[in-house]
Amino acid sequence: MKEQHADDHRHVRPPPGRAIVFRGVFRHCLTNKPLARRFHKLCQLWRMRCRMKTRDTERRAHRRELAALKSTRPRILLADDQHDQRLALADLLIRCGMAVDLAAGGEAAIGRVLDAEERGSAYDLALIDCNMPHCDGFEATRAIRIAGYPPTVLPIIGILDQPDHREKLLVFSAEMQGALIRPVTLEALVPLLNRWLPHRILAQDDPQPVAS
Repeated sequence: MKEQHADDHRHVRPPPGRAIVFRGVFRHCLTNKPLARRFHKLCQLWRMRCRMKTRDTERRAHRRELAALKSTRPRILLADDQHDQRLALADLLIRCGMAVDLAAGGEAAIGRVLDAEERGSAYDLALIDCNMPHCDGFEATRAIRIAGYPPTVLPIIGILDQPDHREKLLVFSAEMQGALIRPVTLEALVPLLNRWLPHRILAQDDPQPVAS
């Protein structure tokens, strides 16, 4: 018994030097079953803590990336008096990575453009329905141009339902930069965004479905 006690005491007694002390304690933990279980438990907890820290760091980095992406997304104004059509086109724009503001009429679209300029967050592109009551897309576009927003500052695209020759002429006489024909598809929308948003290059297969 004395010899065994002496051996145990010799294992516990820290020899000189930090590395040697660590090896002695480590060996003692492995040879003593209760201590070994505690030691392994501590190791597991430490590994879990390290993994949690790594995940937290990754989540913070992901949030920073999303915030940066949101701040640099092109801002689109979409004006349409038809609620369902407005939401359907907004969904396509969001799938293309755009930040979308909605207006339910021509007068509302004019107000949105003026308010955005005052807030220092001007729009990069406007999509305006040409067949709205009270103030249609042509009238809204003329008012926006008169207010001091030329095509080089704010390109405007008209939205039409199977236009005739007269409506096509009105698109250009109102200083619109083009037209989208309903039903609007990604195949028609993506090239238009590429043309009028040169800093936002998209491929036909880039847009991703919005998670429900």
